[in-house]
Amino acid sequence: MKEDLWGFKGVQAELKNELKRRGYSAKGSTFARLHPSGNSLLIASQRSTKSTHLETLVTLNYGVYSAQIGRWLEDEPTAARDITRAHWRRRIRESGREKWIRIASESSNEDASRELLEQLSLAATDLENHGSDENLRDDWLVGVSPGLTEIERLLYLAILLHQIGPRDRLAEVLAALRSLVEGRPQEGIVRRQLRTIWVTQ
Repeated sequence: MKEDLWGFKGVQAELKNELKRRGYSAKGSTFARLHPSGNSLLIASQRSTKSTHLETLVTLNYGVYSAQIGRWLEDEPTAARDITRAHWRRRIRESGREKWIRIASESSNEDASRELLEQLSLAATDLENHGSDENLRDDWLVGVSPGLTEIERLLYLAILLHQIGPRDRLAEVLAALRSLVEGRPQEGIVRRQLRTIWVTQ
C-alpha cells in the first residue's frame, strides 16, 4: 500500500508530478503547456460538489486556447491559462458519459490514481491532436465543437478562416452566423468582435 496516495491530496500530488513530467506548469488546479503552434494546452482537475468527507469525486477538464483568436478578441494575457476561456473544451468521458473518479479520504488510492493517470494520458493525447489552429478549424468546419455554443463555433471559425484560410469558406460561415444572431442580444456583441470581417464579406 502506497502511503503517499492516502486521500485526495496524495492523488493530486501524483497527478501534478505526471503533468510536470509531460512539460506542464501549474497554477492552482490548472496546468498549462505551450503547443508548438503557440496555443496553450490546458488541463484542470475538478472536485464534484457531491464529494463528502469520506470520498472525493474528481474529473479532468481539458482544452485548447488559441493565441490567434485571443489576440483578435483582445483577451487579457491571463485568459490563456483559464480553462473556462479555452476555445476547445472537453471533460473526460466513459461510454459517452462524463467520468468522475472516486478517491477515498482515509485509505490508499492506488486504483483510483492509476485510473486518473490513464485518463490524463488520453486527455494529453487528445490535446496534442487538437493543439493547432488548423486542427481547431477543421473540427469546426464539420460541426465538431465540444464545450462551445453554435454562436461561439461560428465566431471562432470565422476568425480563423479570415486569418489562416481557406477564405472561400468564410462567406458561408458568416451567413450562418448572421442568421443565428439576427435580432438577438448577441448580434451587437458579435458585430463588435468580428469588426472588419463582419462588414467586408
